[in-house]
Order: sequence, then structure tokens, then C-alpha cells
Amino acid sequence: MADDLPPGFTVDRADELPPGFTVDPPRALPRETPALGPELAPHAPRLRFESPLLSRSPRLDTAASVDEAVAILRGLRLASSRSLMLCDTSKAAYAEVLGDEVRVVGGEQLVHTNHFLHPDLAASDELNVFARNSSLRRLAVCEERLATLPPAAAAEDHLELLSAAPIRVAGNGDIRRERTVAAVVMRPAQGELQVRPGDPALSSTQVFTLG
Repeated sequence: MADDLPPGFTVDRADELPPGFTVDPPRALPRETPALGPELAPHAPRLRFESPLLSRSPRLDTAASVDEAVAILRGLRLASSRSLMLCDTSKAAYAEVLGDEVRVVGGEQLVHTNHFLHPDLAASDELNVFARNSSLRRLAVCEERLATLPPAAAAEDHLELLSAAPIRVAGNGDIRRERTVAAVVMRPAQGELQVRPGDPALSSTQVFTLG
């Protein structure tokens, strides 16, 4: 593990790190949300747990339901705060994680961007004013546009919604700035995942099925 350390970086008691911890030398550590990508905040080089959001942790891959995923999340050690949108064939929920604190909210229609929504965690949100204003605006616009979609709207209709500004945030080439990294529609009951990778306004939809 020492071979992976950046110059001048040391680790104490590395043998006690749980499986999945790796050295993360980049200049920024992501705060991530499911469809809208990373909100980057400057940090010194540090250790981080491989992001469960990106399914790098095999432990989350074993979850067969929202309840199982939440139970796994409560046992994970995460190096940064984050939120995750979860769904299975019968329900949906989002989980917000800050240190050892996990808050879970379920509902028929859930919307989440980059800022904490649960009142227990909202006061600890460290987004800067520009990122927070962007997050608040995207949340409001997403709720408004979802309200205009009929209950039987197709997956492509939802992807178009996620691919339009201000919900979709275009990149400017600076990885330290927030940007949309993908738009995703999941249909667990059909075993289907539809993805527009990268900037969803510029990419075509890819469909993956379980069979």
C-alpha cells in the first residue's frame, strides 16, 4: 500500500483499514449525487473509501432491496458526506450520510440534488453559496417539471427532463467545477437501466437489461 502513497504522505495503522480503502491523491474529493454528478470541494490528499454510489463497493452490490441497501450503508465508513437515491421493485428512498449519521427518507416521488434535505443534517452542509444556490434551483426546477409529466411518461421523457438546463449542468473543462456526468432512469420491476453517459444533452441513450 505504501507504494500507492503520494510524495510526503504517510498512513498510520494502515493495516487496520477495512477492505476497499485506497489512497486518493487528487486535489479534490467528490460529494456526489445520483444523476447530477460530483460537487467538488478542495481537500488535502487523504484516504477515502471507494464510492458506493459508483457501485465500486461489492457490499452494496449484494443488496436486493432498499432496506438491505440502507442496512449496508449504516455499516460503511465513508470519508465524505453524500446522498444516494435508492429504489427496488416496490419503493424508493434517499439516504443522506454525514460521518456516522445516516438519514433515510422514503416516498412516492423523491427529488434530490447536492444539498442535504433532512433537518438533522442541513445545518452541517458545507456547500459554498454558489453551489448551494445552484442545487436549490435545480431541485425546484426538477420538482416543477416532474409535476408536468403524466404518470405513464416514458423513460425517454424523464431523460429529456434530466438533460435540460438547469438540471443538467454543462462542464467547462475544469474538473473542480460541478457538472453533470450522466443521466439515469432505473426501472427495477422491468429489470431495465437506461443511461445517457457523460453530458446527457450530448449523448444517446444506452439500455441495459437483466435477463
